[in-house]
Amino acid sequence: PGAGFEPLFGESPAVDGVRERTTTTAPRVETRGGYYTDGDDPFGNYPFGNRSLPDASFPSRMSFTLEAQRLWGNPGRFVSFDDCAEVLGSLPEADDAMAACDAAVFRFNFRYAASVDASPEERLGAWRRDGSDLCQSLLRALVSCGGRFGSCAGTPRHRESLVNAVEGYVTGGIQGKVFHGVRATYASDDAEAERALAAIESLPPGALGLHPSHLNALDSFAVGTIRGLANMSCPGHMASAVCDVVRHLAANCARLRSWREEEERSGASLGAGASRDDVADGHEPAPAPSTDDLLSLLVVLVAKARLRHPVSLAMYMDSFHALIGSQHVGEIGYALANFYGAVQYARSEPMRDLLTEWGIHLAN
Repeated sequence: PGAGFEPLFGESPAVDGVRERTTTTAPRVETRGGYYTDGDDPFGNYPFGNRSLPDASFPSRMSFTLEAQRLWGNPGRFVSFDDCAEVLGSLPEADDAMAACDAAVFRFNFRYAASVDASPEERLGAWRRDGSDLCQSLLRALVSCGGRFGSCAGTPRHRESLVNAVEGYVTGGIQGKVFHGVRATYASDDAEAERALAAIESLPPGALGLHPSHLNALDSFAVGTIRGLANMSCPGHMASAVCDVVRHLAANCARLRSWREEEERSGASLGAGASRDDVADGHEPAPAPSTDDLLSLLVVLVAKARLRHPVSLAMYMDSFHALIGSQHVGEIGYALANFYGAVQYARSEPMRDLLTEWGIHLAN
């Protein structure tokens, strides 16, 4: 309370001297006491029990196993907030845990306040820790429910699926407040990056070490996906979209390389995307794009998409897409690192020098 935290959980008011313990309806968030602070379990006083479905719902162990595999066998299926909400809301044994989580999300969004003395960075750090606490609490509560969550306790792949679903549900629920705070924190950086990206759009490809043919990799799918990042439902949804775009760019570059190699094998005199005038003028055929060109392609892509709030988006995805899971490593981590690097390079001193060298000045 002294740090400015608002109550999240407690017990319902007493009726005839007996406190209400039922959880068949959503918690009455306005009357719950207790405090949600770093290190506390926001579900600590909430009455969870093992609410496994009756055995009659699962005629055999085999059908139970198949149902668990159907639900949790593919961690990649939980991408958007709706994906996560659909599966968690469809299992009656999770009703109590989901009611408590919804109460916590409500409190976070409308009643929870950081210390007035906290800097913007400290406030975002506190939100990340509290979001992580909420994810951990919901995960523990769901596993304790048993039933169709039972396999998530001992099967790593099923647990990974549940972690992804929990993170998507929680972060999607608090996204409005958190992303607004991120944008407020990095407003000046966003403005600087947007001016730089508008100028970069005027740069010739050669200034970034690219051949004009390499821009063929930046198709409408890549541009449209990046342009729509801010409209996606949770940070994990955004991060998966960036990963899809990076994978798509890599595939397009590989396709351009294969065309180039095929032309070389067939003895063709034209490189991929080069014109006959280029050859007539004695210019070299277009080189095939390499993996080293990915960062430059991403810079051009973000510029072509005219992305709003680029720094805020990069920071938000990097900080909140994996609060308790491991998606900060592997393919998604690689994609986000490249996206973050492209946004930072766009507003860097070397880029400003390059723009000046080409006679392009940043707008005020």
